[in-house]
Amino acid sequence: MKVSVPTPDNGAGRSTANGRIFGLKKSTLSLITALAVGTPLLVACDSADAIPVNTEVISTPAVTTTEQTPAPTTTSKAPKPEPTSSRETTTSAQPAPSTTSAKPAEPTEETTSAAPTTTSKAPKPKVTSMSKASAPSTTSTKSSEPTETTEEPEPTKPAEPVEEIPSDYRAALGSAKYFLANDQGTSYQYIYDIMIMDAGIVHSPEATKYALDSLDIDWNQRAVNKVRSYTSEGGRSYSVTLYQLTERVDFTEEQALFALENVDIDWNAEALEQAQERIDGNNGVSKTALFSWLTSESSTAKLIGAGGFSDDEAFYAVNNVDVDWNEEAVEEVNVKLETFSPISRERLYFMLSPSFTSQGFTRPQLDYAFAQFPENTWKEQAVREARVYTLNNDPSRAELINFLVNGEKYTREEAEYAADTLGL
Repeated sequence: MKVSVPTPDNGAGRSTANGRIFGLKKSTLSLITALAVGTPLLVACDSADAIPVNTEVISTPAVTTTEQTPAPTTTSKAPKPEPTSSRETTTSAQPAPSTTSAKPAEPTEETTSAAPTTTSKAPKPKVTSMSKASAPSTTSTKSSEPTETTEEPEPTKPAEPVEEIPSDYRAALGSAKYFLANDQGTSYQYIYDIMIMDAGIVHSPEATKYALDSLDIDWNQRAVNKVRSYTSEGGRSYSVTLYQLTERVDFTEEQALFALENVDIDWNAEALEQAQERIDGNNGVSKTALFSWLTSESSTAKLIGAGGFSDDEAFYAVNNVDVDWNEEAVEEVNVKLETFSPISRERLYFMLSPSFTSQGFTRPQLDYAFAQFPENTWKEQAVREARVYTLNNDPSRAELINFLVNGEKYTREEAEYAADTLGL
């Protein structure tokens, strides 16, 4: 807006414009002078201290923007009534005020824009800093609480009640552990029978079953252990091992078969080992008797771990065993003399020969064996036979000799020696 300022006339404070004379009031001149002096100060000062002389008008919007909204521009534009004074200056004829009033018009707009900027910036950093300061504290408080809760033993969840085990069940469990630890080759049923029948530690069937069922036991492995113990104790056949696993120590058939299939056993070697054990025993045995022993399927033989080998396994053992068959015949004669005495040489010879039994010695073996006994051996057998006979009879000399020769197969020389010994 263009402002025309008339030149003053004769310094009397009057001016003319458009044929009219206006008088400039003292208050108007004071306002223009204040604007001319304050405008440069507003531009140079800080936003907080650059408020014009009219402090009441500017301070009021500053408070208002802080409390409500950051748009106090309408309030800061309140000084715009100043152009009215400029309109009044157009009628003035003084040149000095015109220059001064023209310059403040532009800074007034700058002051107007600077005032709200200062007003909006001053409160916002404070409010923002306060909100940021409070936010971390809230966040840290929330993050610390879960950490402490995690470390606690979750009091909201009550501990599950532990089932009380009866004393007899605990005792049965201890016994089961003892038996299992002391014999690695016992079966479920074997231990069960001991625990409910042993007079020293009798447990109820329920407690015993609880104990055995509570333990994690590989019964197949225990069957394997038993098979290995059998092979270390002496030669056993496949069928005898199966029989003893199921009948003697009560493994199931499945467990026994698993063990036999998973243990590497040379059954020929087992047969040979059992044959050697039989030869090294007290009784003499013939070759045929040994073969029959190894292949026996009788329950008596199985109970003692004997027999059950195949013919091929037994044949291998008989022909590879370390033995002197003549000495076996001598030993068998000795055994029979102790067992069947009194007995004559002829009767004992027949008893041990193949003519009497399929398990006998050969004639050469028997001849060798009887030759190892002196002749007096058979005379003493005749005397003993005569004494037994006379316990229930009162024979004459002839009757006694006839009984010994014809009945018991002694030689006449041996019979007469017996009659002479008895005084007949």
